[in-house]
Amino acid sequence: GCRIKTSCQVKSISSIDGAAGYRVLEKDGSEETYDSVILGVHAPNALKVLGIEATHHERRILGACQYVHRDIYLHCDQNLMPRNTSAWSAWNFLGTTSRGFSVTYWLNQIQKVESVRPFLVTLNPPCVPDHVLLKWNASLPVPSVAAAKAYLQLDQIQGKRGIWFCGVYNGHGFHEDGLKSGKAAAQGLLGKKCDVLLNPKKMSPSWTEAGARLLVTRFFNQYISIGNLILVEEGGSVFSFGKACDKCCVKSVIQVHDPLFYWKVAIEGGMGLAEAYIDGCYSVLDKREGLLNLILILIANRDERRNRRIARKGF
Repeated sequence: GCRIKTSCQVKSISSIDGAAGYRVLEKDGSEETYDSVILGVHAPNALKVLGIEATHHERRILGACQYVHRDIYLHCDQNLMPRNTSAWSAWNFLGTTSRGFSVTYWLNQIQKVESVRPFLVTLNPPCVPDHVLLKWNASLPVPSVAAAKAYLQLDQIQGKRGIWFCGVYNGHGFHEDGLKSGKAAAQGLLGKKCDVLLNPKKMSPSWTEAGARLLVTRFFNQYISIGNLILVEEGGSVFSFGKACDKCCVKSVIQVHDPLFYWKVAIEGGMGLAEAYIDGCYSVLDKREGLLNLILILIANRDERRNRRIARKGF
């Protein structure tokens, strides 16, 4: 079976003389032996635990990934956000002449936090924010030409001596990059091939299509209150409308492939929705029930709105 050890800080990893596998030395002095190793840590930490046994290629490739240490604050200080609240977004950048830039994440929007109080996370603030709830320090990979070249050469060291490497440095420094590289490393250890999908190009609608998208998303936001409809655009943008409940417990995820989807729906309504599906402007994630769930959500909200109108009239 599987045995998971927690709170075990690894001090070093070394090969076993005259035998296959690796010896993992923990900080408390205890040792474990393993046939293979996956190092899911930052590149400098991987080199540190490998020590003098790191190969030339491992030092060259992993050493090309540089990191910067940042102070990170969880706080409620609105002074680090745009003065105009209508300009607030999930990511907000603030430039300074002395300390470069800082970025503030609006957690209320990113994680759907239902609170009047804003919860913000700021990296590299120009000053210590007010109303700090938590502070910590993190190492973040620095994008560079050298790091990009090293990433393309990672297969030269991946699994070559029973050691696999994964982490956010296997990409652009995002959590998604760490997840993808971790899956690829696990599949490699099991002797299976893993084709990691490249990040698709972000959808770039024309100004008319962007206007249609604004109209359609506003309509769905007002129209859909029960059931959950999610639009996922090519490139990663996500829009979520409504919430599954007792009145309508179904969920439908639409993958938008072409911004013409918004134009057709904005101009022709329900017929445009059907036409966009036929033309391949969108597809449903659940091939069996996704389309049916979409129809059920639209019908349920139509009936819900009608019932509300009747209730307001008093009969």
